[in-house]
Amino acid sequence: MARILVADDDPSLRGLLRDILESEGHTVVEARDGEEALLFARREPFALVLTDQRMPVRDGIGFLKGLRAEVPAPPPV
Repeated sequence: MARILVADDDPSLRGLLRDILESEGHTVVEARDGEEALLFARREPFALVLTDQRMPVRDGIGFLKGLRAEVPAPPPV
Protein backbone atom coordinates (compact mmCIF):
# COMPACT_ATOMS: atom_id res chain seq x y z
CA MET A 1 0.00 0.00 0.00
CA ALA A 2 0.93 3.69 0.00
CA ARG A 3 3.12 5.77 2.30
CA ILE A 4 1.09 8.85 3.29
CA LEU A 5 2.19 12.03 5.05
CA VAL A 6 -0.44 13.75 7.20
CA ALA A 7 0.42 17.31 8.28
CA ASP A 8 -1.93 18.99 10.75
CA ASP A 9 -1.49 20.89 14.01
CA ASP A 10 -4.56 19.19 15.53
CA PRO A 11 -3.41 15.90 17.09
CA SER A 12 -6.96 14.53 17.23
CA LEU A 13 -7.47 15.00 13.50
CA ARG A 14 -4.04 13.56 12.70
CA GLY A 15 -4.87 10.53 14.82
CA LEU A 16 -8.24 10.06 13.18
CA LEU A 17 -6.75 10.23 9.69
CA ARG A 18 -3.94 7.86 10.72
CA ASP A 19 -6.41 5.32 12.11
CA ILE A 20 -8.57 5.42 8.97
CA LEU A 21 -5.66 5.20 6.55
CA GLU A 22 -3.83 2.48 8.49
CA SER A 23 -7.03 0.42 8.66
CA GLU A 24 -6.90 0.42 4.85
CA GLY A 25 -3.32 -0.88 4.93
CA HIS A 26 -1.42 2.35 4.33
CA THR A 27 1.68 3.51 6.19
CA VAL A 28 1.15 6.94 7.77
CA VAL A 29 3.69 9.48 8.97
CA GLU A 30 2.36 12.39 11.04
CA ALA A 31 3.74 15.94 11.13
CA ARG A 32 2.71 18.70 13.57
CA ASP A 33 3.30 21.55 11.13
CA GLY A 34 4.54 22.34 7.64
CA GLU A 35 8.17 22.61 8.69
CA GLU A 36 8.19 19.14 10.22
CA ALA A 37 6.33 17.78 7.18
CA LEU A 38 8.99 19.22 4.87
CA LEU A 39 11.73 17.58 6.96
CA PHE A 40 10.02 14.19 6.58
CA ALA A 41 9.45 14.72 2.84
CA ARG A 42 13.15 15.53 2.34
CA ARG A 43 14.12 12.18 3.89
CA GLU A 44 11.74 9.81 2.13
CA PRO A 45 9.14 9.84 -0.65
CA PHE A 46 5.39 9.76 -0.06
CA ALA A 47 2.70 8.66 -2.47
CA LEU A 48 0.21 11.14 -0.97
CA VAL A 49 0.35 14.21 1.26
CA LEU A 50 -2.64 15.46 3.26
CA THR A 51 -2.07 18.89 4.79
CA ASP A 52 -3.99 21.45 6.78
CA GLN A 53 -3.89 24.94 5.29
CA ARG A 54 -3.46 26.83 8.58
CA MET A 55 -0.65 25.58 10.82
CA PRO A 56 2.03 27.25 12.94
CA VAL A 57 5.66 27.61 11.86
CA ARG A 58 4.94 26.89 8.16
CA ASP A 59 1.38 26.75 6.85
CA GLY A 60 0.10 24.22 4.33
CA ILE A 61 0.65 26.47 1.31
CA GLY A 62 4.21 27.26 2.42
CA PHE A 63 4.82 23.56 2.94
CA LEU A 64 3.56 22.68 -0.54
CA LYS A 65 5.67 25.43 -2.13
CA GLY A 66 8.74 24.13 -0.28
CA LEU A 67 7.90 20.58 -1.26
CA ARG A 68 7.66 21.46 -4.95
CA ALA A 69 10.89 23.47 -4.81
CA GLU A 70 13.01 21.00 -2.84
CA VAL A 71 11.67 17.50 -3.34
CA PRO A 72 11.52 15.71 -6.69
CA ALA A 73 8.06 14.56 -7.74
CA PRO A 74 7.44 10.82 -7.43
CA PRO A 75 7.08 8.85 -10.65
CA PRO A 76 3.52 8.49 -11.92
CA VAL A 77 1.65 5.41 -10.79
